[in-house]
Amino acid sequence: MLYRAIHTAVGEIMLATYVDDSIDTAAEAAAYAAQGLSVCPITEAEYPDAVAAVNDDSWYIDYVGVEETPTMFESPPKPGEYYVFDFVTHTWGVPAEQLSRAKDDKYAAISAKYRERLGQPYTDSGATFNDRIELLPLLRAMIDVLEFTETIPAWWDGFRGDNGVYLTPAGTWSGERDACVSRVYAIELYRMNCKSVDYVHRAAVTACATVEDVLAYDVTTGWPT
Repeated sequence: MLYRAIHTAVGEIMLATYVDDSIDTAAEAAAYAAQGLSVCPITEAEYPDAVAAVNDDSWYIDYVGVEETPTMFESPPKPGEYYVFDFVTHTWGVPAEQLSRAKDDKYAAISAKYRERLGQPYTDSGATFNDRIELLPLLRAMIDVLEFTETIPAWWDGFRGDNGVYLTPAGTWSGERDACVSRVYAIELYRMNCKSVDYVHRAAVTACATVEDVLAYDVTTGWPT
């Protein structure tokens, strides 16, 4: 059995394979050359490393000696996420598109944190509402009802929290309306506070010059409770 690392002109290993000893090596080389690839003979012991290198660039091919014999070399340790191996200089670096990807991932983390904070329960006078944003259109609908009828409907017992506690209606329709308006204000103030923190974090991530800065940036601070 003959083991192979199939590689590009700059030494990137694209495929690790093995063939029968009787293979026509000239025909094999020509077939890969037609795809812009070359064949590097490797040992059975090197084969697992070549397999891994296809996915993680942990090994590469370079030419050695006056006869330029293709040889497998181990890459330097990868410094961290988003680094890409440069097969010309044999070093790891972070190209612009990878820095952008790191920022996009951090923006996604900010968005997740924003949604998490909006998902925090809203509590008023012992009544707890698990989804404050879902409560908003109900509050606004009740404001419309009260302002249109200028009376508290006989069927209205107040908003019921998810914990079973009711918000006792005010004694007058205007008092109940004002209570609803106050709750809308409190929820919207909280939401805009969250959005403001979201903006601050995004601006800070945008300003990061290195992938290390992006990874080190903490998106969990500053959020309202």
